[in-house]
Amino acid sequence: MRYIEGLRMKMQPLYAWFDNIVMYRAWNPAFYARIQRQHKEYMNVSYEDAFSRWRENFTASWPSLLIEPRSETIQVEDVKLQAICASLRR
Repeated sequence: MRYIEGLRMKMQPLYAWFDNIVMYRAWNPAFYARIQRQHKEYMNVSYEDAFSRWRENFTASWPSLLIEPRSETIQVEDVKLQAICASLRR
């Protein structure tokens, strides 16, 4: 897992650069025109503004390589539930 995590960190700048290329290719003016027809809230928003907003809110994350056993996941969820219940009791 550490080796793969190291590769991910090493390749992150390359992925960030390609993310930009993919955004410009995928979210092109023709795509935006279709979005405007389907979603009326975008009718008064320019392509540049929408693209900037989408770009700022875009995040890509790697899935976790650590797969916890089901019993561990249940235990974590139980602790979260108990914390929520305790905070609501106050």
